[in-house]
Amino acid sequence: MRIAIILARGNSVRIKNKNTLIFEKKPMISWPINCAHRTKIFDRIIVSTDCLKIKKIAQKYNAEVPFLRSKNNSKNNSLPIDAIKEVLLKLKIKNKIDICVFFGNSPFSYYKDVLKGFKLLNKKNIKTVLPVKKIDSRYQRIFVKNKNETIKFFNQSTLNARSQELSDTFIDAGQWFWIKYDISKSKKFEILGGKIGYVIIPDNRVCDIDNYSDLKLAKLLAKKKHFKNA
Repeated sequence: MRIAIILARGNSVRIKNKNTLIFEKKPMISWPINCAHRTKIFDRIIVSTDCLKIKKIAQKYNAEVPFLRSKNNSKNNSLPIDAIKEVLLKLKIKNKIDICVFFGNSPFSYYKDVLKGFKLLNKKNIKTVLPVKKIDSRYQRIFVKNKNETIKFFNQSTLNARSQELSDTFIDAGQWFWIKYDISKSKKFEILGGKIGYVIIPDNRVCDIDNYSDLKLAKLLAKKKHFKNA
């Protein structure tokens, strides 16, 4: 069994009503829903939300909203893993399943990328698959702030390495991720447990929309031809 879970909390902080904003003439939440439908591999496509407006939009685009997310899992500091567990508990999942979790504000999710991720998930010992963006390997030499207002080297192992010796470096594209779920191991269920596979997403299809500057960039990227084909 394969299910898509789309996370879309109603009370977004940095961008008000982020998941219901009109983006390229459609509600933001509709993009990951359509992406999940285009893969044609999911038995169920479920939106986890605490918002009646999001529920109505999700149902319009043929996604299920079998219940509203609990208040406890809809706070500003609530974690995705808790919302996912709530869905699995209420659906009474009692077997092994593959889950693709989408973020409600991910209009650049591309169904072919999701399918690539699914193929990787079925490789031996892969437990999680992430879409990633490649970044300059020199970011391995970043500094982090100490409590005493000084900074320190984040990764001492790269201190004396030459740039060409640094490994390829990636960041999460913030669109979706695949995970395996086994009810018999539910107490140890975690998003980044075990071996992690990855799908590299081109720069022109990556924009983690977290604030208004991100939204402005996303709108610019959406004017490109590649977005129309996603």
